[in-house]
Amino acid sequence: MEKELIEHIRREVDMNEVRYALGIMDRDRCPLRLVHGGLHDRITDLLEEYGQDHDLPEGWGWEEFEPEDILFELL
Repeated sequence: MEKELIEHIRREVDMNEVRYALGIMDRDRCPLRLVHGGLHDRITDLLEEYGQDHDLPEGWGWEEFEPEDILFELL
């Protein structure tokens, strides 16, 4: 995963929310969108924003990255 992308997202999310969501996901074995829909949407928006800032085609990240995969990389 691109380090620059991870750093961009890490700067823009609340890491306390990330740790909380990961704990609930681990405990309940649920996907991020069910545990913390707002964080899921925030990561998705930041992924799209990163693509726009780097002249990537719209929706480029949907095929390459899942919000959960990004979440695990943030810690």
